[in-house]
Amino acid sequence: MLAALLRRVFAIDVFACPRCGGRRRLVGVHTGGEPLRALLERLGLVSASPSAEPSRSPPRASQ
Repeated sequence: MLAALLRRVFAIDVFACPRCGGRRRLVGVHTGGEPLRALLERLGLVSASPSAEPSRSPPRASQ
């Protein structure tokens, strides 16, 4: 589970509430696709990733 990995690697407890110290619980999982995109838009959050720019070649050394 991702929560256990975050706790082990970064010492972050994602189920601890930062306000009251109580325990959060998992109530659902979204796996992506159109329903998740619609939810993000309703919440006013970014739902599309920015487009990637084409890669450039490394700069040439002057001679």
